Amino acid sequence: MILIFKPFKVGDVIDAQGYLGVVKEIQIFVTTLTTPDNKTIIIPNDELSTGSLTNYSTEPKRRVDWTVGFGYGDDYDKARELVLGILKADKRVLADPEPFVVL
Repeated sequence: MILIFKPFKVGDVIDAQGYLGVVKEIQIFVTTLTTPDNKTIIIPNDELSTGSLTNYSTEPKRRVDWTVGFGYGDDYDKARELVLGILKADKRVLADPEPFVVL
């Protein structure tokens, strides 16, 4: 079914069967992923066909929620400015829509 419906392609980032990784190869019976820590995971295609699967590569943009802890006595306005400065300096963060911080 994976070869017919093609829910992902080589190079896509997927989360399936408890594994997150980049699809390296799709064969008749198995799909091979490389995890962020460079492990090779081989998943049978019948498990991919019947389980849930998240493909992070289908949309050109991805939202990332980032949790940061602050102390009760910290200056929240300064913390917000600091985090926004870090986000705006990172080339991977889009300028539109502009990043925002919620405290």
